[in-house]
Amino acid sequence: MAQGLDISYHTIKLNPDDGLSQGSNYFRYEDSKGFMWITGNDALNRYDGSMVKVYNLDKYFKDCPNLQQGYGFAEDDSSNLYAGSVRGLYKYIRNEEKFILINIFPGDSDKVAMPFAFKKGKVWCFNKNYELAAYDVKTGKVSLVTKVNLQPLKSIHVYDIQDNVFYYRLPFFDVENNIWLIGKDEVCRYESSTKTISYPLGNYFKDKNLQIYCSTFDKETNAILFGTNDGIVSYSITTNTFKQIKYLGGNYLGLVQNICTGQRFFAAKSWSLQKNFFTDKQLDKFFWIEDPTINSAATFRYDFDKSGRLWMCNDGQGQFILDFKPLLLNKLPNDNTQTQKLIFRGVSTFAEFGDNDILIQYDFIMGKNGITLFQCPGKKSIITDFRTVSAYGGKGVWLYLSILNKYSSALNKFSAFYFVGNNKQASLFCRFTGKNMPGQINDFMVYDNQRLLCSFSTGLYWFNTFTKELEKIKGQPVGNNFKINKLSNNRIAVSFLNSNMLLAQINKDYTIHFTDEILPGVQSFYVAEDEARKLYWLATNNGVYLLDHRFKTIEKFDANSGLAGTYMYGLLLDEDGSAWCSHQRGISSISSADHKIINYNKEDGIQDWDFNNRSFYKATDGTLYFGGVSGFNYFKPPIQPSHFYQPEIYIDEIKVNGQTYLPDSNATYINDMHLNASQNNITIHAIVKDLENAKSYTIVYGLGNFSGGSLTNNGTINFANLAPGDYTLKIAIKNRFFTQPQFPKKIHIHIALPFYRTVWFAVLLSFAFSALLFVIYIKRKQSKQRMIAQQQAALDQQRHAFTADLHDDIGASLSSLQLNSAIAAQVFDKNPQQSKEMLQKVEGQSQQLAEKIGDFIWSMKPRQDEFMTLSSRIKTYTSEILGATAISHQLKIDSNIDQAIVDFSLRKNLLLIVKEALNNAAKYSKANNVLIEMKIENNQIILQISDDGVGLPEQNKPGNGLKNMRTRTEEMKGVFTIETGLQKGVVILVSIPCP
Repeated sequence: MAQGLDISYHTIKLNPDDGLSQGSNYFRYEDSKGFMWITGNDALNRYDGSMVKVYNLDKYFKDCPNLQQGYGFAEDDSSNLYAGSVRGLYKYIRNEEKFILINIFPGDSDKVAMPFAFKKGKVWCFNKNYELAAYDVKTGKVSLVTKVNLQPLKSIHVYDIQDNVFYYRLPFFDVENNIWLIGKDEVCRYESSTKTISYPLGNYFKDKNLQIYCSTFDKETNAILFGTNDGIVSYSITTNTFKQIKYLGGNYLGLVQNICTGQRFFAAKSWSLQKNFFTDKQLDKFFWIEDPTINSAATFRYDFDKSGRLWMCNDGQGQFILDFKPLLLNKLPNDNTQTQKLIFRGVSTFAEFGDNDILIQYDFIMGKNGITLFQCPGKKSIITDFRTVSAYGGKGVWLYLSILNKYSSALNKFSAFYFVGNNKQASLFCRFTGKNMPGQINDFMVYDNQRLLCSFSTGLYWFNTFTKELEKIKGQPVGNNFKINKLSNNRIAVSFLNSNMLLAQINKDYTIHFTDEILPGVQSFYVAEDEARKLYWLATNNGVYLLDHRFKTIEKFDANSGLAGTYMYGLLLDEDGSAWCSHQRGISSISSADHKIINYNKEDGIQDWDFNNRSFYKATDGTLYFGGVSGFNYFKPPIQPSHFYQPEIYIDEIKVNGQTYLPDSNATYINDMHLNASQNNITIHAIVKDLENAKSYTIVYGLGNFSGGSLTNNGTINFANLAPGDYTLKIAIKNRFFTQPQFPKKIHIHIALPFYRTVWFAVLLSFAFSALLFVIYIKRKQSKQRMIAQQQAALDQQRHAFTADLHDDIGASLSSLQLNSAIAAQVFDKNPQQSKEMLQKVEGQSQQLAEKIGDFIWSMKPRQDEFMTLSSRIKTYTSEILGATAISHQLKIDSNIDQAIVDFSLRKNLLLIVKEALNNAAKYSKANNVLIEMKIENNQIILQISDDGVGLPEQNKPGNGLKNMRTRTEEMKGVFTIETGLQKGVVILVSIPCP
């Protein structure tokens, strides 16, 4: 109920489903950055318009316990926030996103400190004893200001202060910077200039037996309003006068539990009436809230935010927010009007009177004087179907009703045309009964001053207003006609259920000629003509079509184009030629200029998701009406949303490789990130901060442009395995009304190259590589020199051995040869026989010497052909030595031997060992078989010579041949063994390391 105060509002709810840590919240504060801070018993909550951030983690608190229930707020000029508590004063350092704890009243054992203002560089606090203290935010010093003589608070806990809820009447600064403190029945003022305490209201409340339950200060009128147990008391600080309001509109207010001041009016609650109300600043005009949910006993602690919305604690549930700004789409019924009692079903028809009042259904009229009931002729009967249309020339409204008379014993049914003049009085124009009834009416339109074109379930009819007769149109197609769409040049487009829309021409004699099908194969309902652009908009069961002047498709708009709904219930064109359509998912507009689609939902004010078929109307002034299942919407395009808050991208958290980046910095102030090569996985939680409209925005982002992706109004941006380089992350805001992203925020990201790709590393690597090459060169040179030295040493050693062999073996043979030759010469004349024997000996010695010299020469020669290999030499000697005997021989020589043994010393020694063994076998073994084996096994050269002869008796001492073989083996650093026995043959085994 309103008396002079015109207020409309809609209600928004904020509860734990939206992220509040709990439903009971007693303190609230809107800071300078556009956040609403809300206390809970368990934590502090920060609301940005779309999401709630709960500060209950240890990482937000530096060396202090977590803040739970807060008591009062203040904010300094650096945007740092202060919250009161039972432990002292918590300071939120915004740049660090951290809280610290400050002791304000060191002498108070319970440490309670409750801030209420920031003035002159200080945060002002009070405690349960009404002591005042000031905390200097620059120096960190605390000064005790004074103590006022008010009744101390028993407790600050809500469950312990039922009769003295002090936080409904917190201290405040007035326009002259004096502090006012409100007690239960008295008021104290601390004058800052004189530092004196006074009680300017005297004993006003005590004398009147009044208890103060709440208070608010209004800067505009410089007055304090008190809610008491006997209404409202207004005290003017300027004039020092009082005004008490006990009644509003005849209603006794009684106990006023809550009161707060806004820009235009006060908001208060009468506990006695359990009703909320608004009054103007003079307390003359008022408006009562009728919503029982808002009026419940659970609502208290009221405040207006900076945009003018009223916030209420809804105990146990969260917050109610009353928004007084009109929705984008006006709707009836709304949250606070009596139309809820008038509309109890959907809306199907609209019609306009000559004075521009609108007939809604057949129930009520909406006009300049508000909403009034319409006395429908069949109101007391059962109306089975109806349609309305504006009369020709603005003379009134035609109303067609089908009525079942429930008061008649026969329960007779009839239908009738009524004419409702601009005086809003209905008169029966023509009535049909029995067989004369044309059936259920689907639609009808005014053609001229004489005729109405009507669509009934039985077909199309002319209704002649002069003769009051229905004339069925001849030559019409058979089908259930649905809607008559009026076009220019005496044309109509008739839609049919389950059939194509037909274009028809109305002739001067009122005959109708059906000419063409419009968009064959598509179930079309409505067509709207844009005469200025010679275009047609067609609403169907699968979107909206834009057609040219020949009804050929230009473009189709459906879900693929972004249209929220595709089954169309209504279609209208605004003054700019843009199309507006209702459907099963709200209302959408399609711009005539750029074909941009905007979908409107419940946040914009749609009456409900679903609308009704054929329920749309464009008024003379351009207002569009759409009826639905729960009421109707009306608005006049163009629609321009208004915003109090400027939306802003706010970065809530940045993580790199899963860890918080710069944990002691507020992420939203980080504009540059310098990372190493391994820090290339980045997560950014971004939100849109706008207390009014945050939920209507989306976030778009990208590295360099906005093509990277989009999020909801709060979401997470992820980049994985970013390559080294420099990036500029752009994050911006977009909504249905922006054609381009708005209010961009940039973060510069630098990911360093890995050390192995840096210039300094390349230089260092080149130096290292050069040094390595130099070291390799030196090493190779030294190795080559060592190899040459080793080869020279080996050569010297071999030369020495060769020289020794020549001296010991060849030299001895030559000496013996020389001696025997000399003796033969001396005795030649005296003893020819002896001389002959000596010469024969010389001949044998010469042959042996030649063999030895041949062996030396062979061992020194390179292996240029197969006849100079070790194996071939052994085969030759075996044949020569054993060929003159009866001994059979067998050779098993590994094919790799010739390649493995290249050292001439080894070749010579091995060959001589074989010759010595074969000579012994030929001379002494009396063997039948000799086996010579040579192989490489386990990196050892194995030589084995065995026979099956008489062997060597164990008592015989080894001769020179065996000694020579052993000596030669040891020279080769090998092992010489011999196995023999009487009649057991001989086995000689030589094992030497591979060179």
